[in-house]
Amino acid sequence: MRLLSAAILSVIGFSATAQVLNLPARHAGALDGNQFEATIASASLSLTNRENMIYTEISNGNVPSFFRNLKPVTSTAVISGITETITYYVAPDYLMVGTDTNYFLCPMSPMLATKIADLTGCTLPTRKMVNDIYGAATVKLSPSTIPPSSQMSTVPIFDQENTTIRGQRNAVVAAHPLGELTGGDKKDVVISNMIYTTANRVVIYGWHTSVGNPIQPMTNVHADTYMDYSHGIRLVQNACTYNGAATTVKAILQSSTLNTLLSDEGSMTKPWYPYSVLTGMQDLSYADSGLKFYPNPMHTGSTLEFNLPADEQVTVELFDASGRKTEVISNQDFQEGANQVVISRGALRPGLYLLSLRSSSLSRTLRFVVF
Repeated sequence: MRLLSAAILSVIGFSATAQVLNLPARHAGALDGNQFEATIASASLSLTNRENMIYTEISNGNVPSFFRNLKPVTSTAVISGITETITYYVAPDYLMVGTDTNYFLCPMSPMLATKIADLTGCTLPTRKMVNDIYGAATVKLSPSTIPPSSQMSTVPIFDQENTTIRGQRNAVVAAHPLGELTGGDKKDVVISNMIYTTANRVVIYGWHTSVGNPIQPMTNVHADTYMDYSHGIRLVQNACTYNGAATTVKAILQSSTLNTLLSDEGSMTKPWYPYSVLTGMQDLSYADSGLKFYPNPMHTGSTLEFNLPADEQVTVELFDASGRKTEVISNQDFQEGANQVVISRGALRPGLYLLSLRSSSLSRTLRFVVF
């Protein structure tokens, strides 16, 4: 393979077709966009509480059905005289809560955006990726600006903008059904080396009027607690393909040779905001119980090892990042001494998971990642 590097990973189970956002099914009685906006509209609601409410809705699967189907974007770069190609998969629009006919586009902090990206096995785009996504979009909406004021960072103004964008999108839905790749409606919260030049800042860019013409140059002027009506979150699946081989967006961005496929800033040592719960992921070991879990992150499967002081019944259960139990891996008797459970990836989608191990002598909850 050309340019063989550490960026090429074994992401078994990744297919270049039918990429779907890793969220549970939407409940029939979940709030629609207008109803959800009303629950967070109070000026007395703190940012923390508002973002907790957004996270609850999204982690429970309250997003439109059309938003779940990711769209491919292909980018190329000439590296060492050879044209290299990467294909990655992005949400068709900016992060939203609600139904296909009644949704609310949610501005949010990079802290919450990172938490949701971790939950769904995603990342955020770079400036170059924002440009490429807009270029690939089959629906290009005109940015709708609101005169600057002290109210532009309030939920009622978010809702005003949301109503305008939904109207723009509905005007072209006959020719371009919901689910087509859409751009121009929001600025992006992006990942950038600028994240680490000044602490606790959000980096924003985009809101294109046409290809090559963003309203917003890339900037980190705002604190990470600031967001206004124009900000949007574009989820980008971390798993992608480079020249047809499985890899990840983060690995490409960290590569000293391949980063130009996704970055116009050079390589990124830390292509994430520092709030990510995944940045510290590593093989887990607890000497007091002989407990080990490896490899972490999981690709095709991982092994759980533990020691028991006597014969005991052991229950091993798997939970997704929202705390929903997805599988009972084991519920049986194990012998005194060293024991092992092999956990297959199976149908697990990329994202963060919790593994619970319970017996009369052990009680542990482990956190691991599936790539």
